[in-house]
Amino acid sequence: MDEIARNPYARHNNVAPLQGTLYYRLRVGDWRIVYEIQGEKLIVQDANEIRARIERGEEETIPASLMRALVNSERPLRLWREYRGLTLQTLADRVGISKSYLSQIESGNRNGSTKVMKRIAAELNVSLDEIV
Repeated sequence: MDEIARNPYARHNNVAPLQGTLYYRLRVGDWRIVYEIQGEKLIVQDANEIRARIERGEEETIPASLMRALVNSERPLRLWREYRGLTLQTLADRVGISKSYLSQIESGNRNGSTKVMKRIAAELNVSLDEIV
């Protein structure tokens, strides 16, 4: 556990990412520990509680491919928009901005106002942190 706490992203034989989540599973004998990384802290979660939150719709799972893309991308807004199956025009209309303004925000050529970014996040059903 100390080795994982020092470098939680390193490959370990008993650690596996939980597909579509920010969580990892650690296998120690018969025990299964689920943890996530928040900043520099390793946060241990109860796997049953996480599963229950997913079933209640309080947590969303996403494909591992999207998670990898989000980790490696400088344009999370575009990834979330495409994952939700929205065109630039559709999202712009829902948010009440022009398609060109949204395109400029997505490409990083223009910063969206806090108000606009909050509306975009709400339409995509993600936190503001997830799209900036």
